[in-house]
Amino acid sequence: MKQHFLSFEPTTSLYEQAIHPYKKWTEYTDMSPLIEIDGKDYRLIRVAGKIFKSATKNIFLCDPTGDIIEDRQLHRKGLSVYYLLNKLNAKKEELISSKDETVTLGLKRMYKGFKELAESLCDELTEAENIAMREQIDYFEKSINLSVNIEEEAEVLLSFIEQLEDNKIDRLTVSLIDQWNHHLFQWERNNIRMELLTIENGTTIRPAIKEIVYNASNFAKFPDQDFHEIITEYFDGIDVIEEDYLENGKRDWEQMVAIGPNKGEFHLETYLKEAWEGAYIKSISENHQNEVLEELLKYHENKY
Repeated sequence: MKQHFLSFEPTTSLYEQAIHPYKKWTEYTDMSPLIEIDGKDYRLIRVAGKIFKSATKNIFLCDPTGDIIEDRQLHRKGLSVYYLLNKLNAKKEELISSKDETVTLGLKRMYKGFKELAESLCDELTEAENIAMREQIDYFEKSINLSVNIEEEAEVLLSFIEQLEDNKIDRLTVSLIDQWNHHLFQWERNNIRMELLTIENGTTIRPAIKEIVYNASNFAKFPDQDFHEIITEYFDGIDVIEEDYLENGKRDWEQMVAIGPNKGEFHLETYLKEAWEGAYIKSISENHQNEVLEELLKYHENKY
């Protein structure tokens, strides 16, 4: 099994010599493919422990002649590529889970079952209850579309990771890096929107739907009795998941408060409204990236 960082390979003598004064004999180094930055090519040289090679200790940016780049902004641009590669690697297991069609298939079954249930109960329900049933069906339809998009983006990103793991990419161009960032953002945004849909559903429609489903007089109208058991298990599970999603939302809001102190305290309606916007999700991602890059730069400057 490969021990070096995603897409990195053991350092060649040229770069070994360049960073030799800045590493201990107990440390290991590897190097990135060529990285296009501002129209020129560079490499990242990573310093890690010989035993725990996945733990990065320092990162240098070098030009093709082996000269270490001291310009802070240029180094930061190089580190942003490292951040992306590290994020892709860290998200791999989540991406594999996202690619699984189980969630989509489950939602499709719920959508079909609820449509049949809504039709069979139509004459028994009040107008308000029928509206709630239609909105619940709409919720499942939107969730299916998001789930399919999440699967598709995960498949694209896993293809990128596979190419990087097999060292099939010898030059990381600006175009390629932009592609990866785009697909990663789409995947993250759709995951957050799936969470938002679930929270909205739980705070508006789901309570009314649970009353209909749990009403004993409606049992005989279910398309099949197995579906009644499935839907009650679904409600028990989705309520717990919603609580987790709310905690995620509160944590994200705290990050946004750190960026813009005028955000104020967490309020569910305000959070749901703002979180639907792509700019909100992008701000959270960029804020985290900036924090990581600044930490890496400060650490590098203290050690270099």
